[in-house]
Amino acid sequence: MATRNGSLGIAVGWALSLGSATIAQTPVVIRAFDGTAPGARFGSVCAFAGDCDGDGIDDLVVGMDGDDRNGANAGAVAVLSGRHGETLFEVLGAAGDRFGYAVAGIGDVNGDGRADVVAGAPFDDRGGTDAGAVIVVSGANGSVLWSAFGAVPFEQLGMSVAGAGDLDGDTRPDVAAGAPFSNLASDLAGAVRAYSGASGLLLRTWFGGVVGENLGWSVAAVGDVDRDGRGDLAMGGIERLRFGAGVVRVVSGLSGLELRVVRGASNDEFGHAIAGGPDWDQDGWPDMVVSTPARNVSTPLNSAGGLVVVSGRDGSTLATIAGRTRFQRLGHALALPGDLDGDGRVEIAAGSSNGTLEIWSFVGPTRTFAQSGAGRFGSVLAAGGDIDADGRDDLVVAAPAVGATQEGRIDVFAFTRKTLIGRPTWLRVASSGRQDWTVDAGVANAGRVYLVIGSLSGIAPGTPLGSITLPLNVDFYSVASISGANLLPFVNSLGALDASGRSTGAFLTSPAVFGGLIGLTLDHAFVLLPGPGSFDFASNPVPMRIVP
Repeated sequence: MATRNGSLGIAVGWALSLGSATIAQTPVVIRAFDGTAPGARFGSVCAFAGDCDGDGIDDLVVGMDGDDRNGANAGAVAVLSGRHGETLFEVLGAAGDRFGYAVAGIGDVNGDGRADVVAGAPFDDRGGTDAGAVIVVSGANGSVLWSAFGAVPFEQLGMSVAGAGDLDGDTRPDVAAGAPFSNLASDLAGAVRAYSGASGLLLRTWFGGVVGENLGWSVAAVGDVDRDGRGDLAMGGIERLRFGAGVVRVVSGLSGLELRVVRGASNDEFGHAIAGGPDWDQDGWPDMVVSTPARNVSTPLNSAGGLVVVSGRDGSTLATIAGRTRFQRLGHALALPGDLDGDGRVEIAAGSSNGTLEIWSFVGPTRTFAQSGAGRFGSVLAAGGDIDADGRDDLVVAAPAVGATQEGRIDVFAFTRKTLIGRPTWLRVASSGRQDWTVDAGVANAGRVYLVIGSLSGIAPGTPLGSITLPLNVDFYSVASISGANLLPFVNSLGALDASGRSTGAFLTSPAVFGGLIGLTLDHAFVLLPGPGSFDFASNPVPMRIVP
């Protein structure tokens, strides 16, 4: 159907009911980031960074410890816009440092209103050969706010990093970092250090309890376990001299005292990854999930892996989850993407080194979703951010070995239904880029007429229309997108939905027309034209950044 309508009244007649969102049965990819350098293994480590650029949307931080642009294995860290996918800034390491081996979002440590990030460089030599380093970077501009260096050679500080919450009570978030090969306490006992986020001052050090513990292999904030008003930390060690049994030590964020020690079984690598905070058994204490990726579930299932949910109240096992195939190593990656099924309890996402992602409900536990992919898909996960502004956490799933030369890839999954999907989220004017749209209003709306409209003024607060809200700020571009429906740059932006309630369209750029829009973000959404009565449907918005 190729009609045109220039009425602004139509543009402001459509709405999105914010209270009617439902959890998608199947996650949908809403952002995709592709590595471009051969062998870069883009996505080998990544995390939600918080809102670094001040646009109200969470961004991503990606570590590339094998990046060679500043010397062999110098490493690099990039912060990517969650809204439109463009790189906000990059920071390069020095030759041999492997900067970006671990990364984390830590909150606003310098009080400028922007979220900041921390990265590890475990082969940095400034504290001694391979002593390692922890480097905190401004989310606003990529400048280094402070650095801390390993205490002795070869301890490799920065093998793990985490936001630690406010440990010293100065209202600024602090930082924790692992040095699993530290010999200060005893041979390879390892160590974890906490630093002031505001200044980099060393606040406290915890050492492994036995030779070969490798404490600091993992570290995570796990909520207020001792209920003293201050968040606490959990830190894992693989315990190589106990055949990889593994140990997790929980320590008080306020006093530094050890609250609990939980040990795994021989060979299971208990503590390879840790995530905590939710109260799964609803007893008032935050609990934690500990991965066991080398666990032998049975003789035929060597290294199937698994997870253990540990009580924050007493350290007992609340639930176990087992891998299903030999050498799966379930639990190689671990994240908590929020309450996806509406039962009041956070779900658990577990990734494998063999290319699988699984999502589990604590009730049962029950596996609610599984997907396989190439290039070690699912071997890196991250949660705790919302980049589509739907009020629910999204999940980062990386495949760092995907591509003919292992360029790597990162996908971001959302768990609410998306009726408009647009890829990619940024377009390069010089190469006449194209964003393809998938319109999906569901079979109940089969045959209805849809219209894609746009805005240059963003999606918030939207346009109130009585009791409903259009998820775009109406402006001159909104009017142009209506009057220019199905005319370039719009392809099939106005038409009828098929029998399944779907259609496709696209947006095309060209240097002559869009050169003046470089650096701007366009947002689009579609609406269904009404029959009798008022408009009743508007899709989610989709961003598109115009770049040179």
